[in-house]
Amino acid sequence: MLYKSWGKYLKPVVMIIPIALFILAAPISFPIGDPEYLKGVQSRHPELMENRWEDGEIHDLPQDYADMLGWKELAEKVDLAYYKAPPDEYTIIICDNYGQAGAINFYTKTKGLRAVTMNADYVNWIDLSREIKNVILVREVEDGVSEREISFFEKSEEIGTITDPNAREYGTIIQLLLGAKTDINGILAAEIEEKRAELRD
Repeated sequence: MLYKSWGKYLKPVVMIIPIALFILAAPISFPIGDPEYLKGVQSRHPELMENRWEDGEIHDLPQDYADMLGWKELAEKVDLAYYKAPPDEYTIIICDNYGQAGAINFYTKTKGLRAVTMNADYVNWIDLSREIKNVILVREVEDGVSEREISFFEKSEEIGTITDPNAREYGTIIQLLLGAKTDINGILAAEIEEKRAELRD
């Protein structure tokens, strides 16, 4: 009788304990909150090493969280670049990595806009069936846009960069290249074949 009475009170307690533990651990284990809040949490618990990135260094924010910051800003600036290109000409968006391409394709407000990259499987999805007249380059700040690339076009304009200082992609450049003066399709076809050969090896 006593056991049954205690059991009635223990069941809710047993159910509440995991929920309470999750609530206490969530701010430390999951990227909940804005960047400043997360920086505060991590500074109070440096022993967890949640901010060690793939480069082996300790950063202000978890890598997965910093990866996602700036994605909407990137898509907005690519949309702006796309609207500046002549609508009756084929404009291709080429990114440095699949994270940038995926972010643009997810957050774009432009119907039919699709970013690609020479990175990973995206190399198989580049449409060369139409003559490329314009290119939007999305480049990490370390790579930049080369004078050689600019020389292939009549006009070049930097649309902007990722300005969120907490973003891993901080400084990433969005460059609009208009009026191809050479065979861009041929250049890309050669690069694609080279990348595919690398993937096969």
